[in-house]
Amino acid sequence: MSKKLLLSFPSDVARVAGQNASSLETSLKKQASIDGVQIETTIERENPDAMDLGTIVGIIFASSATIAIAKGIADWMRRNNQTHVKVSDENGRDVEIRNADSADIATALEAIYSKP
Repeated sequence: MSKKLLLSFPSDVARVAGQNASSLETSLKKQASIDGVQIETTIERENPDAMDLGTIVGIIFASSATIAIAKGIADWMRRNNQTHVKVSDENGRDVEIRNADSADIATALEAIYSKP
């Protein structure tokens, strides 16, 4: 069963959030390739009427890719000195990740899907 997550940058202005979305998408694809798992990513607009290229990373994945996604997010946060990413699922449940390592991020991703 595939899952979908949306990753956003609530503390960034649109221009910076767009740059972050693009570089995080690249990081996630790289980590998925290293770990040998399949993910689909997209860059989406928070506001469809906005003129930006997109400020949200969408990810579709199977449960087996959770660790790769967590590693990709953690590595990207560390490389970019980014301390805050919001993760939401398709049902509107979300968690905000701050200064976390990949194990904590994996736990947070799983927690989204165990919420009622």
